[in-house]
Amino acid sequence: MTADEWNWLALLAKLIKDGWSLRCFQSGTANIVLERKHDVVVIALMGAGKSICSAKVHHEIEER
Repeated sequence: MTADEWNWLALLAKLIKDGWSLRCFQSGTANIVLERKHDVVVIALMGAGKSICSAKVHHEIEER
């Protein structure tokens, strides 16, 4: 999915506020997990948005 599609889903799921957008690594990580091509390890500073990656993927899986 594109970054815009992830932003729209994250907004609908109330993971982000209106006017906010996801970081590039967040949508990229979610795409890798959904495609199930690779294992993923996300290493980022505290508060950088790692948990939102898993929340987005979980929401998308529930919708399928």
